[in-house]
Amino acid sequence: MSLPLLSGSDRGARRTGLLPVVAVAAVVLMLVVVVGAYAYDSSRSGHIANGVKIAGIEVGGLDEAAARQKVQDELRARLGPGVTVMSGSRSWTFTARQAHLHINVANMVSQAESVSHEGSFLSRTARELTGGGVNREIALVET
Repeated sequence: MSLPLLSGSDRGARRTGLLPVVAVAAVVLMLVVVVGAYAYDSSRSGHIANGVKIAGIEVGGLDEAAARQKVQDELRARLGPGVTVMSGSRSWTFTARQAHLHINVANMVSQAESVSHEGSFLSRTARELTGGGVNREIALVET
């Protein structure tokens, strides 16, 4: 039994026939990756990126409600019995209410969520999947 010999043009035809299959497979793979990244990013829409802090309080990885609660609790604990104001040898201690100190936690959490969604959905997905973070500090906001 003998195998037919392929001429140079027959070998090229077989290689050329493979090229469209590889190209279609590459396009399908890219579409799957892009759609998957978009779906993953959409599922993380209410979460704050790792590395984000509000007034020194780590809120990365939390959803908005948990971040709001954590910031409120920790700021309350920091204020404790109140704020002490000193002038010379005299001092006065005021509660947050007496000092008319109102902290806008909702605004700060909104800023944290906003910085978490900077960039494209592809860069956010890559950051999340590789364990990266956004090193950002949100300052204390008073009303």
